[in-house]
Amino acid sequence: KNFIKDTKSKYELLPIFETNFDRSVALYNYEGRSVLEISVDVGSIIAKDKSENFCEVEIELKEGNVSCILKLAEELASFINFLLEPKSKFYRGILLANLEPKFEIQREKDPDIIAEEGLQNELLEKLQELILYHNKFVENPENFDNLHDFRVAIRKIRTLLKFGKPLIEDENLNYWLEKFDNITEMTNSLRETDVLIEEYRSFLSVTKQDKLNHPLTNKLLEERQNKLNQIYPLFSE
Repeated sequence: KNFIKDTKSKYELLPIFETNFDRSVALYNYEGRSVLEISVDVGSIIAKDKSENFCEVEIELKEGNVSCILKLAEELASFINFLLEPKSKFYRGILLANLEPKFEIQREKDPDIIAEEGLQNELLEKLQELILYHNKFVENPENFDNLHDFRVAIRKIRTLLKFGKPLIEDENLNYWLEKFDNITEMTNSLRETDVLIEEYRSFLSVTKQDKLNHPLTNKLLEERQNKLNQIYPLFSE
């Protein structure tokens, strides 16, 4: 305190950078087992003539399991295009001012390491789900739900990989993202046919018509089989 007081009396203190932002905060009970604080910050970091705008969602665990943070972030990332930001506003301000931190903050455990471990656990869980639903689809491709579950598993792991990209040091990441995109695109037509068949069967049920032996239903099933024959060998190898 004396050092700061003496310094202020002898020198003019000027800010290196400043952060200006508006924050909205809400508490969220996740699946009834964790309490998360969700903050949305919108503003900018200013360092002399340089500035950096940001719009951030910060999720803080108040009570419960830390894995819920990544699960909620994954769900948000499925319909909001954002990435994980490992650097704090303070650290980004230091970089924007072309300075390097000359100090180290002692922590029990680096938050980046905690985030990486959480991401690894989530990826492992999603990979296990993907393998499970892939095998189900291969074993019984006639079941519409198996294809649907397989595609959902692909979407989940792809979303998590995109979200956690800043923490993943793997030169093959883009390769796998492209692979997952290709699988999704490859199965789009088959899934669309499944949905059409289900909707038409529902219509036939409402109108009390035979949904199993209707000519159009049989035609759609034949079309589905043709599409399945084209892609199935790629998944069963």
